[in-house]
Order: sequence, then C-alpha cells, then structure tokens
Amino acid sequence: MQYMLNINQVRMVEWKLNLQQAVLFAFLYEVPSWADPVVVDGVGYFRVTKQEVAEALPAISTKPDTIKRYMAALESTGLIRRVVLCNQPHF
Repeated sequence: MQYMLNINQVRMVEWKLNLQQAVLFAFLYEVPSWADPVVVDGVGYFRVTKQEVAEALPAISTKPDTIKRYMAALESTGLIRRVVLCNQPHF
C-alpha cells in the first residue's frame, strides 16, 4: 500500500481531474523510481499493472477494472500514455 502521496492541487484543478484521478496521477508520477523500464517501438515505458495500482491505492479502488477506467481517463487527457503487452499495461 502506498502510504504517502503528494497531490498538486493547482495542476489538479488546471487539468480538471477529480480526486481519484489526481491520486492515481500522483502515484504514477513516482513510478519511475521503482518500476521496471520497458522500451516499446523506441519509446520508454514503465511496467505497472492495474492490480498493483489497486493494491497500492485501496482508498480510490480495490477493483482493477475501476483503476483501468481511471487510467483511461488520464490517457484521454494526454497526461499519460500506455501500451498493453501480453495483457500487461505499461506507462
């Protein structure tokens, strides 16, 4: 479980994120410090599964499908890019 998160409220409001999306973005922002890097078509990503996120952020959801919807919302705003390899998402 992730114990501490740093949410930038100015960006949250500017990017029109709800609290769940802001929490997820704050978590994903820290992913490069611990996740395994992967290169896909010359672009760098980090391997993070929706199950890992659900376990790390139970305050926003314990359901991987809900986490997937939050990730899709962040992707639609252009804040993250993701690719799925072997049914495993990478950011």
